[in-house]
Amino acid sequence: MNHFMSIATKSTIRDKIIEHSRNDEPWFPYYNFIAKPIPHEILEEDPFFKWLSTRYKYIGGVIKVEPHTTYDWHVDTRRGVGINMLLSPQHPMLSKCLFKVHRDEATTKFVQLIYEPDVYYAFNTQIEHMVINFKKPRYMLSIEFFKDKDELTYAQLCQDIRNNYEKHSKE
Repeated sequence: MNHFMSIATKSTIRDKIIEHSRNDEPWFPYYNFIAKPIPHEILEEDPFFKWLSTRYKYIGGVIKVEPHTTYDWHVDTRRGVGINMLLSPQHPMLSKCLFKVHRDEATTKFVQLIYEPDVYYAFNTQIEHMVINFKKPRYMLSIEFFKDKDELTYAQLCQDIRNNYEKHSKE
């Protein structure tokens, strides 16, 4: 599937990320969200992000979507790929992340990313996607690479993860 890929390792830092996002440091506007950066020291406590930092420069943060908010269909302007992990509980009546498959005149076919707890997902930001958030704030760890969409694609990152992280982490 070219929309998203789960990464075959569970997060070891989820609680630390949530704890950091609750500190007194301010949130700031970021691409129509509000966000709070997560220090590299926290991210690199996780084996996956430690490996990732040997191959790519990136920044990480928690993104918050307010209740009763839709982040409408879009393709990211700069990013070719991101890595996300839902921090809020996954429940059909709390939020949805959808990827467009096909659009007819008045209807849109889509696939839904149903987040598993503590799982990182490579996220194809160049396929139209949207978020619908219902009655509670939605919190998401999101990783953004310094390389833009012309320098690092979803396919390139997924291939690197499969061939050089997942393959060796099982040995």
